[in-house]
Amino acid sequence: MLLALTLGIGFTAAACGSQSKEKHLARGEEYLQKRKFQEAVMEFRAAADVDKTSAQARWGLARA
Repeated sequence: MLLALTLGIGFTAAACGSQSKEKHLARGEEYLQKRKFQEAVMEFRAAADVDKTSAQARWGLARA
């Protein structure tokens, strides 16, 4: 029972992080289109903080 609860919490936390990363990436793209580069950098950095291996976040930073 405890193992199932622990695994459930772990999966929930991972899913929340993924959603957060996706939100930051989407906002970063919006800011890039609006040529708000500082805001885009902040969003892409936040996405990279959630997922250290995110190629999308790093590509966004390179473009901003």
